[in-house]
Amino acid sequence: MEVEKVKEIFEGWEADLLSHQKKYIHFMSMRNFVFHYDSLPNSMLKEKINGLLSNYIEEVQENYFDYRGEKSYRLFQKYIEKLSGIYRSYLGFKHFITFKITLLLAILGDGISYFFLKNIAGYWFPVISLLLLSYYVYIKIFYERKGRIFGLFY
Repeated sequence: MEVEKVKEIFEGWEADLLSHQKKYIHFMSMRNFVFHYDSLPNSMLKEKINGLLSNYIEEVQENYFDYRGEKSYRLFQKYIEKLSGIYRSYLGFKHFITFKITLLLAILGDGISYFFLKNIAGYWFPVISLLLLSYYVYIKIFYERKGRIFGLFY
């Protein structure tokens, strides 16, 4: 499938799919990969990416956009993990974690650090929360506007 056809299909999906369908097929991540396709440095790499994008489109359409749980995660592993390595190396893409997951990890991390460090240090400060929330804001400001992020359920 030609890359122009792939771009057309993604434009159609953006208008036609419901938000929960987009979430489970990782539409925003794949859309970012398609959008930055022309920025890739060489034709051999573009050919490989085009093959992955074409296979992704065929697989999603064959399953009628019906992905949940384990199927959605396998779709992520099969396509986005392969594409993300290439796009990270050549175009500086960053992994995106949703705010809910960031908050959950921050609370969990600070809770664990509180129990282990409160007796040792004598005081406690939510360092993990500050680091994760800073990373989240940094990615949102500097990478999301440029469309250079990817992630699970993004």
